[in-house]
Formats: sequence, structure tokens, C-alpha cells
Amino acid sequence: MTEQYKIVTYKKIFPKLKKAIGLDFYSKFSYKVETNRGLVYKIDDQIIFLAKNKHDCIVFNDENDLKVMIANDNFPIEEPEWNPFAKEKERILNFHLHFEHYKMFLNEELGFKCEIIDMDSIEKYLSKVIGRTIKKVATEKETIGLISIVGQKFKELYPSKWIGVKWYGTYNSYIEPSLVTNYNRVIPVSDLIISLLKWKVKNTNLIFNGIISLNKQESEIGYDYEQYARHRSIVQIE
Repeated sequence: MTEQYKIVTYKKIFPKLKKAIGLDFYSKFSYKVETNRGLVYKIDDQIIFLAKNKHDCIVFNDENDLKVMIANDNFPIEEPEWNPFAKEKERILNFHLHFEHYKMFLNEELGFKCEIIDMDSIEKYLSKVIGRTIKKVATEKETIGLISIVGQKFKELYPSKWIGVKWYGTYNSYIEPSLVTNYNRVIPVSDLIISLLKWKVKNTNLIFNGIISLNKQESEIGYDYEQYARHRSIVQIE
């Protein structure tokens, strides 16, 4: 609790909204926050921010405090759902500078001593993290580490730079790193790694050759940047 706001569970805020507005309060909000899609109510000289999916809410005495949070893109609550990008947001904003950090992290966390990132070491990292994911002991940072080292290998194969796609979680924004090549083609590294972990794929031939289907030229791999960026908020990282 602070002087500016109070964090309240949905269970506690529900009776207040029900009594003041009715059971249909979800359709009778004062306004919706455009970024995180939270709902705002003005009740009894208080401002209530109702997070989506029945997560913790925030109660304000002064609406300006809420407006500051919205403007600064900084709500004082950690993302309640699994989101590896949220916790590593500051490093992701300078992702190209942190390859060594993530390599050292993976080596220490997984018990490896890999100095050179080649296909064999990538397969070792993936195999270990997939195993830890099955055992439900893998950390969110391990996912970001894999994105970093696999992305670095893609950069060696296809000259490219890191960009980010900005999304919103329950409260705050997060950045998913991708690569854009010199031919203005997007390699969606984050999506690729999430899929590999989901489907337990560790074969590097499938990873790196799969991005080039039907013998496409380097100028045709991945997605066209202009189309990719049309309905996404792009953040320049590198």
C-alpha cells in the first residue's frame, strides 16, 4: 500500500463493483485503458483499475496517479502469468549487448562450458532446457537465453539486426525480440524458440534449415518486414 494507490484482489473489489453498478459492471466502465485493456471505474470518489482475467486491481484516490502510470507505461505489479519477456525487458531493449551475459548464464545454469556457439552447443542447450521444461524447473530467463544464442547464430548465417515487437500483458508492456535481415526479412526468433520448447524440438537442422523452405533465397526467408510491421508496434533495438 502507498499514499497514491492500494492493490486489491479481484475477490475483494467484486462486491464493491456489484453493489455500485450491478452484475453487468464489465460493460459499464468509465473508460478502457488502450494499452493493457484494463477497465476504469469512478465510484465514491475513488478510481478503480480493474485488470483483465480477474487479476489484482488498483484503487486510487486521485485519477492523476493512474494517468501517470499509463503515461509512463509502468504499473506497480508484476505480470501474474508466465511471461519470460516481462522480467528481462530492460536487457531486451539492448539485446544485442547482452549475448555474452546470456551465454554465461546458460552455461552456469545448465552446467556447460560452451565458449563457441555452434550447432552442437545449441543442440545441447535446447536439449537441457527442454528436459527442464518437462520437469517444470526451467526458468523464464532460460527461454530468453535460448533466444539470444539462437539469434546470434542466425545473425552469423544471415546478416541481420535485432528489433522488438511491443505487446501488453495484464499490466505492462513487454518486448519480443526478432531479427530483420539486410534484405528486410523478419526471422521471428522468439516465436521459433517458444515453439521449439512447446513441441520439444532440438534438431538444429530443422531449426536453421526449416526457416528456408523449398530452397528459398536469402532475400525470401522469413517474413516481409513491411507486412510484418503493419499491424505490430516495432521497437528498434539495434
